Amino acid sequence: MWFFVILVIIVIIVVVFSGKKSGKDKKLPYVRKNYFLTKAEIDFFRVLEKAVENKYYVFPQVRISDLVLVKTKREDYYKYRNKIDRKSVDFILAEKENLKPLLAIELDDSSHNYKKRRARDEFVEKALRDAGLSLLRIKYKRAYDIQEISKLIDDKINNVGQQ
Repeated sequence: MWFFVILVIIVIIVVVFSGKKSGKDKKLPYVRKNYFLTKAEIDFFRVLEKAVENKYYVFPQVRISDLVLVKTKREDYYKYRNKIDRKSVDFILAEKENLKPLLAIELDDSSHNYKKRRARDEFVEKALRDAGLSLLRIKYKRAYDIQEISKLIDDKINNVGQQ
């Protein structure tokens, strides 16, 4: 009798657990975003493309760790790496020939007025400057003068070691 009870329990367990998906088959909890950039960033991206007149590539949302290397003593590496980890800039301009980053650009909206954000912005600007990459900060507007943006970009790129 006990044999049949144990057999029934084993069959029930096998049936219940055989219906569960394995880790490989289980759907992960990710869904595609409906946007990559905010509306303001999309609008400014289009302005940047016109302002650079096809001289440079424009890349949005670039991680700082993709732009700079940490060069320090081994025991300090992760300390400095963690400071730039999960931080990004809104746009970069890169040379067409070799994709060398030339200029980082931040579009400053009202969120940049908060104390915590200003501290983050100051750190990012110093980190990029110390690494030899200029940062251009542009205040968010509803409309931009493309020639003015183009001049700001040219001035920043052409004055790189003179800052």
